[in-house]
Amino acid sequence: MADNPVITPAQSFENYYEHSFTYLHNIPMDKRRVGFQYQHPDIRNYLIYNSISNYNLYVNFPVSKKFNLEIRLPFTQFSFKESYGSYIQSNSTTGYGNISFLLQMKPESMNSNIDHFAFGLTFPVFTADFYTFNFRDYIPKNNYCVFGYYSYMERLDRNYIIAVETGPRLWIPTSDAPNPDAEVFLDYGTSAGILFDNFLFNVELIGVFNLSAANDYELLRRNNIISAGLEYRISSFNVGLNYGYMLKSSINKYTKGLFLAKVEIII
Repeated sequence: MADNPVITPAQSFENYYEHSFTYLHNIPMDKRRVGFQYQHPDIRNYLIYNSISNYNLYVNFPVSKKFNLEIRLPFTQFSFKESYGSYIQSNSTTGYGNISFLLQMKPESMNSNIDHFAFGLTFPVFTADFYTFNFRDYIPKNNYCVFGYYSYMERLDRNYIIAVETGPRLWIPTSDAPNPDAEVFLDYGTSAGILFDNFLFNVELIGVFNLSAANDYELLRRNNIISAGLEYRISSFNVGLNYGYMLKSSINKYTKGLFLAKVEIII
């Protein structure tokens, strides 16, 4: 009988970074990554939005030996149907989110400890007139967004990984924006994962804090999500399911959390 194959730490870590995070940014690498995400808010019953669906198409690819470029295009739709006696009101609409470009500096090595920096720009092309419960991809109309982050990942054991990420986010209003003031945010997140065979179980805590808002009712002062998900890798494909629970925030009274499904290919 043949001996069972042994997974070395290096092989385990390589398998890990070819998996994908749900909310944290993925590690830039020499391969191309193309993905699609479907996100559905778990809306509380009394909210007028009966159905909201967010979609996200993204591609990440190397542009040089030191940098990767990631492009994201979100798309969303919502519908509702409310009855008032014999009168029934219904409506549905669709819209694009804000297209974003992210330039990532590749890690110097893919050893047990990995860190990298990134800088991004989001353009104000949001066409929807409703709230999507996705704070990062659907910023208010007539606002540019400049952001950056630092990410650090460490392997604790052969198949156990932790990661942290943080960075600033700045909303810059255009001349047509109803609110002429810029807004400054702090993004932060942490992740812990375990890899077994081709499966990745991952827990993430991510949040954003508005450093400019005077109180909880001015825009969104804080938004925190804790999520758990399972991803399966087969050949060059990653397929995953995730649920993120919305912790106490100014929008927690509207939605309990977010369901998410994703598929991506690494080539």
